[in-house]
Amino acid sequence: MKFSERIKLFLPLFFLSLCSGCKSIEIAHNRFPLEKGNYIYFLGEGEAPPDNINITQRRSSAQRAAELNGSLQAAHYFLTLIKDQKTSPSLATDILSRYVIPVKSEWDQRDNCRTLMRINKKTALKTLFAD
Repeated sequence: MKFSERIKLFLPLFFLSLCSGCKSIEIAHNRFPLEKGNYIYFLGEGEAPPDNINITQRRSSAQRAAELNGSLQAAHYFLTLIKDQKTSPSLATDILSRYVIPVKSEWDQRDNCRTLMRINKKTALKTLFAD
């Protein structure tokens, strides 16, 4: 089964789960990055630090870690696309972290976070080639 065929089968279920307000992101890791139109979706994961007693601090830390993980995945993905260019990895990570947008965040029972992130592919490539 081709990658584009798998996406066509998976996307209706994916967007239905986003709209339904379900409590967990039931998405396999091998499905990401997922391209849909001009956007590329990444799944970031972050663990809650065990030393924080306050639930708000644990969830906030886990969400920030998940967003950072998603941004790093996006940077890695775009660096593999432009590996023949002379863009440094640190510059690409800095540039792309500005354009990755969190779409949905969810926490499990241990306050670990999974965040669905997206980035506009055309804008990111244009920015990387401009610098």
